[in-house]
Amino acid sequence: MDFNLPEELQMLKDTVRKFVDKELIPIEMHTLENMELKTDIRERLEKKTKEMGLWMFDVPEEYGGGGLGSLAQVLVWKSWRARPRCRRAARESSGRRFGRSCMR
Repeated sequence: MDFNLPEELQMLKDTVRKFVDKELIPIEMHTLENMELKTDIRERLEKKTKEMGLWMFDVPEEYGGGGLGSLAQVLVWKSWRARPRCRRAARESSGRRFGRSCMR
């Protein structure tokens, strides 16, 4: 039995990891203003995630989301929070994607 990820899911996982490494981690310490995501950063990240097909990935297509299957959703969430320094921050941020810094 082959337990390797199908190629399209491996590509999704790699894409999300690169996005986190290149786009999120470098700006994480500067994203919040009064506990809210800064508007310019939110708009920029929203645009990028829409272009990548990751905007509302866990929402069914009929409601305007990406409609990813369960395994794909798990891979995205795991990749989003996979960095060892980010695990504690992810738990503390109560589900916010851009919470406390992982860079400490």
